[in-house]
Amino acid sequence: MGKVLVNGHAEMDVAPDRCDITLTVESEGTTATKAATYATNELEKLLIRLTEIGIQPDNMTILKDESEKPFRRGEDRYISKRSVCIHTVVNPALVNRIHDIIGTGFDNTTMGVKYDIAFRTEILRALTKQAILDSRRTADLLAEATGTKVMGIEAANLSGSDMNLDIADLDISCVDHPAPEGRLLCFSSQHADGSATPMSDQLMPEKLKLSADVRIVWMLE
Repeated sequence: MGKVLVNGHAEMDVAPDRCDITLTVESEGTTATKAATYATNELEKLLIRLTEIGIQPDNMTILKDESEKPFRRGEDRYISKRSVCIHTVVNPALVNRIHDIIGTGFDNTTMGVKYDIAFRTEILRALTKQAILDSRRTADLLAEATGTKVMGIEAANLSGSDMNLDIADLDISCVDHPAPEGRLLCFSSQHADGSATPMSDQLMPEKLKLSADVRIVWMLE
């Protein structure tokens, strides 16, 4: 009984349907405490404004990490940052609206937009199955050319999915594969001259490419 190692590949361009909008306010003060207080107060004002345009508190997460601790910049100047992340579906109109808000009342506020796919796992599972079929088609061609027959899978290595693919009683080993990042767009609320940056439908996200690759050892008759 012979064996043959065959690669398989499948990919798909998918339009993002989820969006995380991160807003970061930055304030300064003569002490670390003052800087932190100013940043917290500014963030609270921003949260109130966001709820006024219909964003629910359950869709907002206050971010806390080491980068938000006040740090010293100069002899008697401290900087503090506070951030909130808004979780929503892809909605360019909402992105425009939020950008208008921070551009007309919230100085020193930056905005980041990251797009993702809600059903990434399901799509990757389907692509992995397609990649397996791609490998099988090649194995069948090789077997036909050499006068043999494909009997089944001895072992397989899958990449592209974050789950273990259950294929009957086959010996399947999965490897970790980092999920592709959504496009990250960052905007400052103001230019050096103080004018706000206009937003447009150009913020419609580009499609994200998802792919799966397999390396399968097929048993030959």
